[in-house]
Amino acid sequence: MDPVLPSEIREVLWDTDPDSAWRDYPDFVVERVLSRGTWDAIRWIRAQVGDARIREILIQTRCRLLSARQVRFWELILDLPEND
Repeated sequence: MDPVLPSEIREVLWDTDPDSAWRDYPDFVVERVLSRGTWDAIRWIRAQVGDARIREILIQTRCRLLSARQVRFWELILDLPEND
């Protein structure tokens, strides 16, 4: 069963159906939350998918939705390779 998405997640997915996005495109949701979400939304995402999976997503997507400042933050938190 899919988790119930909290309002903090739904708010950053204003332009799409949040439940469908979470079910069909979880990597997109993770990146969107990391780039635009509140701390509560980020904590929820980290609890749902874990830091190891977030790290994989950011490496795979090359942090395309994150600003340079956000990328640097997650490099430090998740031990991402720099400039990769």
